[in-house]
Amino acid sequence: MQPHSFQHVSVWLDDGFSDGRILPQALDWAFRLNLPLRVVATSSRFAKPSANSMLQADRSDGRNQSRAPVMKKMKMWGAECAQRGVVLEMVLSHESGEAGMDQFLRPHGLCVFEENPASHLQEEILLRSARNPEIAVLLCPPNCVSMARIMVLCHP
Repeated sequence: MQPHSFQHVSVWLDDGFSDGRILPQALDWAFRLNLPLRVVATSSRFAKPSANSMLQADRSDGRNQSRAPVMKKMKMWGAECAQRGVVLEMVLSHESGEAGMDQFLRPHGLCVFEENPASHLQEEILLRSARNPEIAVLLCPPNCVSMARIMVLCHP
């Protein structure tokens, strides 16, 4: 097998607060490696609104309030990438299923996500990535700090 260089950095973001900690780390890697950043965002808030959620939005005198924070975050991610000169690709999914996982774990990519030993998702990501030697995974601790330097070693 011929060694390949990275072609993109992927980051997995969900409904939690991890995007404030993990996105800067992934963005830093994309910036330093001069690669596009692929954000795979999963949220039940992307799903088509149900009649019940629309009724609740009407009662609160706001339309699509449940979607507003997600859209606001996406704009913020885009602004952060534009500021650093990083191309942003967005993949949106209403659940952390097969399609989102396939977009995240693409060959020749550096896949960044937050370490969470209690997460079933983390276990699935690690199992799938272990089956494909063309996928690199970076588990970030909950307290990520900006990098001063990086060194990437590729073993043939």
